[in-house]
Amino acid sequence: MSPGRTDQSAELQSISLTRLLPTFQTRLAYTPAMNLPAMARLSVLLLLALCSAACGAKQITRGAAGPLTATDAVAPGAAPAARAAGGALAVGEVAAAAYPSPIPITAQDPSWGDDAAPVTIVEFTDLQCPFCGRGHETIKKLEKHYGPQQLRVVVKHYPLPFHDKARPAAVIAAAIFHSHGRDVFWRFVDLCFEELEDESLTEILSDLDLEPTSLQKQVKDGHAMNKVIADLALGDKLGVNGTPHFFVNGLPLSGAQPFEAFEDIIDAQLQAAKVLQAEGLAPAAISPKLTTNNYKEPATPEPEPEPKRDKTVYYVPVGDSPVHGPDSAPITIVEFSDYQCPYCARVQATLHQLDAKYPGKIRFVFKQLPLPFHDRAMPAAQLSLEAYRRQGHEGFWHAKTKLFENSESLQDDDLKRIALELKLDPVATMKAIEKGKHQAAIQKDQDLAADVGARGTPHFFVNGQRLSGAQPLEKFVEIVEEQLLAVAELRKKGVAPNGVYAHLMKGGERPDPPARLTVGPAVARMPSQGNKAAPITVQIFSDFECPFCARTVPTLKKLQAHYGKRIRLVFRHYPLSFHEHAMAAHIAAHEVFVQRGNKAFWTYHDLLFDSEALDTDTLVTLAAKVGANEKTVRSAIETEKHKGVIEKDMAVASDGGIEGTPGFVINKGWHIGGAESYRTFQRVIEHALQHP
Repeated sequence: MSPGRTDQSAELQSISLTRLLPTFQTRLAYTPAMNLPAMARLSVLLLLALCSAACGAKQITRGAAGPLTATDAVAPGAAPAARAAGGALAVGEVAAAAYPSPIPITAQDPSWGDDAAPVTIVEFTDLQCPFCGRGHETIKKLEKHYGPQQLRVVVKHYPLPFHDKARPAAVIAAAIFHSHGRDVFWRFVDLCFEELEDESLTEILSDLDLEPTSLQKQVKDGHAMNKVIADLALGDKLGVNGTPHFFVNGLPLSGAQPFEAFEDIIDAQLQAAKVLQAEGLAPAAISPKLTTNNYKEPATPEPEPEPKRDKTVYYVPVGDSPVHGPDSAPITIVEFSDYQCPYCARVQATLHQLDAKYPGKIRFVFKQLPLPFHDRAMPAAQLSLEAYRRQGHEGFWHAKTKLFENSESLQDDDLKRIALELKLDPVATMKAIEKGKHQAAIQKDQDLAADVGARGTPHFFVNGQRLSGAQPLEKFVEIVEEQLLAVAELRKKGVAPNGVYAHLMKGGERPDPPARLTVGPAVARMPSQGNKAAPITVQIFSDFECPFCARTVPTLKKLQAHYGKRIRLVFRHYPLSFHEHAMAAHIAAHEVFVQRGNKAFWTYHDLLFDSEALDTDTLVTLAAKVGANEKTVRSAIETEKHKGVIEKDMAVASDGGIEGTPGFVINKGWHIGGAESYRTFQRVIEHALQHP
């Protein structure tokens, strides 16, 4: 994927430390389980706030101070952390100037191995990317195989915009390296790849026993942020467009490649290094020289033409949402918004200008879309709907205005103050927020947003036509003028003024029903959980070595807790050919099922997904934990005893059109592909219940 880049650095670096302090004092009340003293807890939360990024699919780029370069001064403490065991000068101190390379490496870059090693791997990574985690393990094997005298590994940060924890993790990692050196940096990286998907950054920092205040300076003064910004800019320049991405002495290698793919390149580079060494080239110059020889600049992409505006009319019903403007207005603008999103706040002035330009001709409709990484957006949405319930459309619009005016300060005390300003009972309002009183209405808006593809905020539909982002006034005017002409034609055909939007919505594009596949019914030989007579059966096509399959395990448990006796889970084997240990794991799992039944199978299922290794010894050891006979399990693996059963499941998946893992088939064929959200599963299940 090619993450887009927009300059948000000024906004990111303008966060006021003093303004945020009350915010996190309030938030401490919600973190009683943290194993940190109160002030340390506050420091962690403050640190994370300083690392937070903007909304939707946006990405940080360049800071106000500009990116770090190979000639930047090395901050105190950084150079020792970057030195290899052999004591050579860090490249950022001397070698960058003496031996220039198209892929610059400085003492600001975390590294492993000797600076004079003949082979350098530069890795662009995302600490929340499961493929980067897999690549990280391969790099460890390479380090062990080649040793620090032959191989150096250098890390560059490349957080992807759709990983909500990746950017703050990268900034914190840069701060840790600067303040605490290489060893602590690598421990943090290991923990991120092990725990970041399920744990918070706060918990990971706690596991490291770090004093959070020691990182705040690097984050606050922009040092760590600038490092990440510089890495992103370098990655873009070098043609990196996804993670993990490696350069082995300048030769690109993209994705979580196996050990052998690296080995082939490294061995060839070591041979080339011997030639240069025999010619008398200084050891520290060999890798930069080979990198210069090997590296090829990416082709400059042709500028993309401005995309044509999507003129599809989508079905975006007004429903019972808050409205501002007359029902007879020829233009209806539906806004999906988030009160904590700075772009949503910024576009409000444009909407006021639009209202003033076309008095009485625009009806504004508000839909709630609090984004999951904005922790105060949901409470603010609850407050606005409490105002709507008690004071109607006008009260809601006053609340909307107040919330966007205070979009950077939406803690409980701020919401209480806003409630008082709106003449709402602050006690009743805070109780409504705490209990999630209006969650059903918010979820309804979120579901509609998913149906119409409104994945970021702000997102608008002008008479059903999409306009995404905080667009300038002229973009709105362009659509409004077109629609005024179109509505005039509808009026000539007899469409009543207050019936225009309903008329447009009749032909609006509606979401497709869930995809359907035919895979056949579940049978008794398959591992299962739940009542066989349950109205919902979910067949799970899974691979024990697939990180995305592992990610769905908590989702499935949550579905079981919600639906209880109404849901049954059936496991289908689908080990993918490029996963080295997957077939053995599935054979062992089926042997556990044969020996010990469903209960043992599902316990073993969870143990496999939690395990860092799936070699035969580990598979046998884990099987013993659930009461299976170790010798029989080992024999089953070695003789591939259940391979026929597993291949039948694989054939069913392939014949049914399931092309990867995880894949799910609900009842007669409603299909979900990939590690989708809990809500996606819930919506398909509800659809299946309504269409038996």
